[in-house]
Amino acid sequence: MEGNETRKMPSFGYAMFTMALILGGIMVLGAVFGFKMQVLFLLAWIVAFPLCMKIGYKYTELQKGMFAFMPRCLLPVVFTITIGALIGAWNASGTIAAVTHLGMKIINPSYFQVTSFIICILFSMITGTSWGTCGTIGIALMGVALGMGFNPLVAASPIICGAFVGDGLSPLSDTTNIISGAVGVDLFSHIKYQLRVTIPTIIISAVIFFVLGLNNHFDASSTGEIASIMDGIAGNFRLGFIPMIPVILVIALLCFKVPTIPSLLCGGVGGLLVATLYQGHTAKAVIDYMWSGYTMSSGDAFIDKLFSRGGMSSMTG
Repeated sequence: MEGNETRKMPSFGYAMFTMALILGGIMVLGAVFGFKMQVLFLLAWIVAFPLCMKIGYKYTELQKGMFAFMPRCLLPVVFTITIGALIGAWNASGTIAAVTHLGMKIINPSYFQVTSFIICILFSMITGTSWGTCGTIGIALMGVALGMGFNPLVAASPIICGAFVGDGLSPLSDTTNIISGAVGVDLFSHIKYQLRVTIPTIIISAVIFFVLGLNNHFDASSTGEIASIMDGIAGNFRLGFIPMIPVILVIALLCFKVPTIPSLLCGGVGGLLVATLYQGHTAKAVIDYMWSGYTMSSGDAFIDKLFSRGGMSSMTG
């Protein structure tokens, strides 16, 4: 209590100065000069600690508060690592290849962006998770996009937008429930009032993605290239229904409100089983793929690049 008397409430200007100095410095040095973000965040302590101590906090208090806050950051880290393992297993099992092959059959390249946007909205609303959407159907759609020759950033945009918009409208979403509970508002009243902002967002975004799709030019040679990619996929993986089982399993678990990380772990185990029992890999090899990523050597450079991905180690950066 005695220590509290020496502290001062920071003024708005002081708080803004602190935020601008720390985050602005990180953004400029990282984005403009290419410094490693992780090191910049670490070095930001050197700036943050004196600024906090100036208004009366002791270093021991700041360190205690810092470590008390860290558990809140662990969920995204665990999720990211889990996704890495999942991608490695799903590449080995042919799951991503099967979904990519199917997507290249049925998705019109001219409407890829708007279709992906709508699919991800619906998936997030049904499952209540934006992370789960990006980590499952999002990965599959990215595979389709890469197979069609899309810039990965252009392909990721509608997937991420749809995932977060749908999550905000879902009564199953943890964030939607936490927000309504924190302010003491009925859940469906919260969703109802959120529609005033979300519906215009969906309409504007859908129009933008539709217009962007009109600029997707695929001539006869592009169509032939897609057919060649599909043949390459079919020649290197056993396709059919069985490789789709891990995706279906994850979707089913999320629909039954199983938390995201256990659902993805089950999907990873499903991918491991399909990879060993159906694609012919050894269990040891698949576990290695879950750590270091799946690597193909088919002789087709594009197919190899498309499916040589994933692994927990690839997510550490």
